Amino acid sequence: MAKTKIISSEPCEYREVLCNRDGYYGFMKDEITYKQALEDIDMFIYLLENAYSGYDDLKLKNFKINSIRENIPFTKDKNLKTDDLLSFFDEKLKPYINDFHFCMVGKNKEISYRYPIKVFFSDIFILKDNEQYKVIKSDNPNIKIGDIYNDSDDYLFFYPSEGKKVYRLGLFLQNEEKMDDNSIELLFNRKKISVLFSKTNSQLKEISYTSYKEIITDESVYFYLPTLIEPNKHWDDFSMFEEMYKKFITLGIRYEGKKNYIIDFRGNRGGNDLYCQKFLANLFFSKDGKSEQKKYKKFIKHISFSTTNLFSPPVLQAMKWNGNNLEKDYDDYFKHVYKFMEKNNFNKIKIENSIKGAEKKINFPSNLIILTDKNTCSSGESFVYLANPLLEEKKNLFYIGENSAGCFNYGNVNCYQLPNSGLAIYLPSMKMKNGIIEECKGNIPDVWAFKEDIIQAIESITGDKQLSDKLKDINNNL
Repeated sequence: MAKTKIISSEPCEYREVLCNRDGYYGFMKDEITYKQALEDIDMFIYLLENAYSGYDDLKLKNFKINSIRENIPFTKDKNLKTDDLLSFFDEKLKPYINDFHFCMVGKNKEISYRYPIKVFFSDIFILKDNEQYKVIKSDNPNIKIGDIYNDSDDYLFFYPSEGKKVYRLGLFLQNEEKMDDNSIELLFNRKKISVLFSKTNSQLKEISYTSYKEIITDESVYFYLPTLIEPNKHWDDFSMFEEMYKKFITLGIRYEGKKNYIIDFRGNRGGNDLYCQKFLANLFFSKDGKSEQKKYKKFIKHISFSTTNLFSPPVLQAMKWNGNNLEKDYDDYFKHVYKFMEKNNFNKIKIENSIKGAEKKINFPSNLIILTDKNTCSSGESFVYLANPLLEEKKNLFYIGENSAGCFNYGNVNCYQLPNSGLAIYLPSMKMKNGIIEECKGNIPDVWAFKEDIIQAIESITGDKQLSDKLKDINNNL
């Protein structure tokens, strides 16, 4: 059951704002005058207050909006570099923001607030034998093969590509944390031991956004989807995006009854999670007739989530820009929101949208396997809230790879440009209410693996050796 309620509504000054999108900024200047800088600072404050869904979170951390107007380090009689203005904004915001989506782009630099947390792995492997954990491989002279591990499970990460019931010793750390001599300090049986961390490489080679891949075996279907980005209808390759998404969405219909469905979202930085919703609808309800719309309506009745959405004059202008430049669905949605805003005097309005799905779980007999890495972001992480609640009793949903980026708790990002400098400011207008995924830590996989051993990890779940053979070049031949 879907519920919508207005949380707050307050007057909001109307100002004309410049809206844009990735890479199509129109203009960016190297220098502006002091007076122009003050105007841009004023617009920046206006956008933070009225177009950013995370503004209340900043205030909870004691952020004072007027502090941006204090201690301005520029002189009135001299032009300033727009990159210096960008750095000034960064200095004011950095202590308060933990939002993977928030981003500021200048002509020569980009600033984001991404502090990813990842696992730094040792090359020490431990076998769970009955109730004991026994070291079976070690490159550390202080930890010997045969030693029994009796410390925290927090250091153990399931790693079956090295064998059944095998765990790898590691530690969650933020990338910014300093480590000496490529080592990390772990507790091993209550003693602090310094161990070398393995320099694994999970980065896939750069590919085209439309270079999807589909591999079929007797038991399994594998589909690599590089993006969920919403294509601009004016792009030359718009039809290629449409073809790719149609292939993805209809996978469960075209290959109904497979034992394993493997979706490779490594490197997928997100876009629109409607594609994931439609994919799951067709997969879970493939037997329910030919109508995709009916399948989707049935699927929607099963999912549960809650969001807070911000609507205001600047957000409305950004939505209009999206409607003019993206797909028709945006245009229709904009018209609906415009009528709502008009009825409410074009105030700044926060709306809570919540969907309470059916209690009954979906009976899905196959395995659904999602491959993720640290570059799986935003809508690329949407399976966590879409599929997890539906299949948790059946235990046939598996995540393999690394923890995802943790770029999920804010969304519906709009891009604005400051009027004089042209600096681009990316501001989410939606916030997930449930905190399903920890920001910058992401979703934790059931099976840990890097690209070097991802195929063995997949086989540990599927048992499909035919698929392993077909996937042998997958990391280099996407």
